[in-house]
Amino acid sequence: MSARYSSINGWRNSWRNLPFKSLRHLVWFVGLAGVANCDDCDDCDDCGVGGGPHAPQSLVITSAPNVQQIAQGDSAVHIITVQRTGFTRPVTLGVADKGIPAGVSVSFDVSTIPSGQTTAIATVGVASSAVVTFGVDGLPSNEFLPITATGGDGLRYAANIVYAPKLSSQAGVTIATTPPTIVMHAGETSDVTVAIARRGSYAGRMTTSVTASHSGVSATLTPVAGIADTYRLRLIAALTGVVIATPLNFTITALPDGLPTSTTRVTVVVALPAFSPGVSHATRMRTNESDTVTVLLGRGAGFSAPIAFSIDSGRTGLTGTFAPNPAVDDASLLTIRAASDVPPGDYKVRVRGVSPAGSGAEEKFTRVTVTVDPAAVAGTYTLSVPNVTVVAGNNANTTFNVSRSGGFAGAVTVALVRAGGVVVPAGRRSLWIRIRLR
Repeated sequence: MSARYSSINGWRNSWRNLPFKSLRHLVWFVGLAGVANCDDCDDCDDCGVGGGPHAPQSLVITSAPNVQQIAQGDSAVHIITVQRTGFTRPVTLGVADKGIPAGVSVSFDVSTIPSGQTTAIATVGVASSAVVTFGVDGLPSNEFLPITATGGDGLRYAANIVYAPKLSSQAGVTIATTPPTIVMHAGETSDVTVAIARRGSYAGRMTTSVTASHSGVSATLTPVAGIADTYRLRLIAALTGVVIATPLNFTITALPDGLPTSTTRVTVVVALPAFSPGVSHATRMRTNESDTVTVLLGRGAGFSAPIAFSIDSGRTGLTGTFAPNPAVDDASLLTIRAASDVPPGDYKVRVRGVSPAGSGAEEKFTRVTVTVDPAAVAGTYTLSVPNVTVVAGNNANTTFNVSRSGGFAGAVTVALVRAGGVVVPAGRRSLWIRIRLR
């Protein structure tokens, strides 16, 4: 009895380890005769087998091809294959809970694979704005699209559709510089703006660089804070050892992941700092008068330093003032004045221009001819009127004279202030008539 009981318990424990679906499939052993058949069971809906224990159920899905590249703005088809074991129920396809990458979509045809069918089509789309990443080898990195398959009764399987998004044929970058050519002087610092434009929704990584500095001119490329894909190229020309008047080309390089290198050039010309002042015309004035003349600075290309002016007339009493001084634009107005004690004659007044220390420009001179004329003599005239004696009741004629001097040649109008109708008092033998000139 004990041996038989032990054998029955041993078989019972062995069957407990099998994946029984329900208690009606549990087979009890009677004695040592073997496994009893479950003749009363109908065929199972899951496996179609009746009269015995169920085979283990399992579900597996695979995707083909293993991996394929999909360009931005394009799509590709993967074949999803279902492998059922121990059941024939429909299998439903879906996307895993963690979702899919941004800019990527997937659709199934069909989403539920019916009994008797083992394949479905998964269409994977990559938007034109989808991000493309690259590995250290410069090739597009593989991406994983998690999908699931559920076969009911707790069966579930997860797998990945593997794809590698690649850049569209429109993807690329271009470089623009402002300005593309710059003129500098020794000791100056100048900045150039470098802007990189992305094409075809390219959003990948990108490295930038500038060629090594030329002799006497250094160049550094740094990002502009807060403005994407914009850089500042800073150029510094040394005070000494600079190549003058020779174009120096600096190459800006942008290397985007997965795309060809893009380059552009910035041309730098280091000019000799210079200005060449000149006057617009000669000037003429009388003593104790003034006149103005324009002094043109004649700046060299790119030279913008302020210029301080002064004059050296070589003659006391001949002075000049400039406005503005120092001159920051291209001209200054010179006012020259001749004092009353300056003798008439022609004078050569020297104009001197000086730029600030460190600008690299030498002082320059120009001359303006000043003609001083004698002071004008004030014009005047006098009136000579003779005495006239008129007998009462009679008329008399007389002549008076106007004498001009000092260069005065204008007309003189003569008018009687008192005349006509004036009664000569009794006892008087003469009458004064006042004449006013105007």
